[in-house]
Amino acid sequence: MSEYAYQAKIADLHSHDLRHRFAYRLKETEIPTEVIARQLGHERLDTTMLYGKPPAADEQREVEKVAWK
Repeated sequence: MSEYAYQAKIADLHSHDLRHRFAYRLKETEIPTEVIARQLGHERLDTTMLYGKPPAADEQREVEKVAWK
């Protein structure tokens, strides 16, 4: 993974980061949690819910939208 991160000029990228982003994007497009859980190979939905949290940068961007209204 580090070779690809280097080529993409992305510091500190891990394969697990990609799993989180994949799950977040599925949740963002309103894919049911049960479907996301199957895609990630999770047996428990509470595990999948952890993956659905937005990255800090996305969360901050959403908060700022409200703050500037």
